Amino acid sequence: MLPILRSGQNPEERHRQYLNRLQTINLLLKRVTAKAGIKTNLTTYVARHTWASMAYRKNVPMSHISACMGHSSESITRIYLDTLSTSTLNKTNQRVIGRLMR
Repeated sequence: MLPILRSGQNPEERHRQYLNRLQTINLLLKRVTAKAGIKTNLTTYVARHTWASMAYRKNVPMSHISACMGHSSESITRIYLDTLSTSTLNKTNQRVIGRLMR
């Protein structure tokens, strides 16, 4: 989606570039969240999860989400989205239990 790697490099060099760029982007996201007063630790991983869950809720076909995420199969995307659903359910349960304990 974002052309952050130089082409024509060997696989090891491209992987090193990827890790370097990923670290830089995550550092910049951390600065943005601090300046904006956001309490959540925003990372590229969080952004990917957010994008996938929003697309899923908007009824984007699973095959499209899978392709955009770069997954090798739709089954991987389904596992990814199931993880999101579990996380959302856990947060909801924590809120409900928190209110009951008051």
